[in-house]
Amino acid sequence: MSHDLGMATLTFNSARLNRKLSTALQTSVEQYDAQFRDAIEANVYAWPRETFRSNGRRVTTPRDIVDTGTLRGSQRYQVDGLKAFFVWDAVDPETGLSYASDVFYGFTNGSGLEMPGRDWIAYAFGQNDPVETFRRALRNA
Repeated sequence: MSHDLGMATLTFNSARLNRKLSTALQTSVEQYDAQFRDAIEANVYAWPRETFRSNGRRVTTPRDIVDTGTLRGSQRYQVDGLKAFFVWDAVDPETGLSYASDVFYGFTNGSGLEMPGRDWIAYAFGQNDPVETFRRALRNA
């Protein structure tokens, strides 16, 4: 920083700043990749009735979201510059239909049975605030 006659000029190395931001974003995304998987596996989701998983295991409430593991296994992320995207594209092998949004938002089936939504993203963010996660990563970048 320099100053002259009451004026100040602030200069910074934008390439260095962008490298630090990119590093911090990548670190944060990797942390949330694990955090979202942990959230899917957490026994915290309310369910209105007892059911049986595809492996025959009886589950009540609270429960995790894992039945076959397809939803958890479909999780992917992409970092594009200073943006990051997470995608869950689980597909039911019997119907060929994507069902991640059904798990996330919930739905009512053809028989009128309500399937509540289970927001694993909000749960993960509740465990580790994304702004604070990024702030720590930036500090260490």
